Amino acid sequence: MMRFYTKFLWVSMLGIVWGGCEREMVLNLGKGEALPVLSCILRAGDDSVRVRVTWTKAVYDTADFRAEELASVWLYGDGKEIGKAVYRGEGWYVLSHRVMEGTIYKVEVWMKDRDRVWGETRVPLPIREASITYDTIRHRVINCWRDIPGEKNYYWLSYCRGITFGDTTRPTRFELPSYIETNSTLADPFNRTFDYEEEVPAEYDYFVRVEDAGFDGQRLMLEYVGGPLGNDRMEYNGYYSYLVGMHFILSLDEHYDHYLRSAIMNQEYLWNMESLPLFYTPLWTYSNVRNGLGLVASYVRFVDVKERVFRKVKDESFNDLND
Repeated sequence: MMRFYTKFLWVSMLGIVWGGCEREMVLNLGKGEALPVLSCILRAGDDSVRVRVTWTKAVYDTADFRAEELASVWLYGDGKEIGKAVYRGEGWYVLSHRVMEGTIYKVEVWMKDRDRVWGETRVPLPIREASITYDTIRHRVINCWRDIPGEKNYYWLSYCRGITFGDTTRPTRFELPSYIETNSTLADPFNRTFDYEEEVPAEYDYFVRVEDAGFDGQRLMLEYVGGPLGNDRMEYNGYYSYLVGMHFILSLDEHYDHYLRSAIMNQEYLWNMESLPLFYTPLWTYSNVRNGLGLVASYVRFVDVKERVFRKVKDESFNDLND
């Protein structure tokens, strides 16, 4: 089965209200009052915290989201003040701080003539006894880890490929797979479809999600098809650029977990918009920000990186025997 995917959209539909079948549906598509949007994703082990403050806009407004340049952004950890972030442009505020596992972080934003806007997250504990190995004969990626006892854990598994250009090995773009194939009974079915013509009929959009209900403290294993680097390469300014592959296991906090599920479900609705009436499938995106919209969330990761570095294009002599 061939599947075609549009660019993945993080969609937030605001102000959609409808009644029963016999009542007129009203869509509020006007500008209305702009609301502040707070965005901050913390990753355990990072040495800085990045916060972005912008404003909402009308559904059909094609302009960029307006950045807030005059906010006062503060970070707190386990109830103690850590510091004030410095504005770096385009709505971004940055604070030097090493993100610690198990810490409860709160981000507060103060703006003139507005109530305090804030969100809170608890950084998950490290993923235990994790490993990622490869069965190259069957083209399988084998993920193993031990669940953390006494914790509520949300694991997300996937891989991405990055392409690099020029004379640096740093990827300039990463792409998630359109779908992942696995028949594991651990996988959550919320983003699953089937193709019974394939050897592995179960396909999951972008990620495989595993919630630890019933597996407290147990050793877990999940294998899926996909993710080889292949032999793709591109030539740029006298260099060959090779693909970079990254397989990973993520442990998300509850807010990031809710947000990603809502975003993927919204994308699935958009794929089916031609066959399913919009008012039968309301679009919503999770937010845990008070007095505004947005997301304050966190995660930890275990990652295995396989990369192919650059090499200079060699001048090959002409050999008519090989032509």
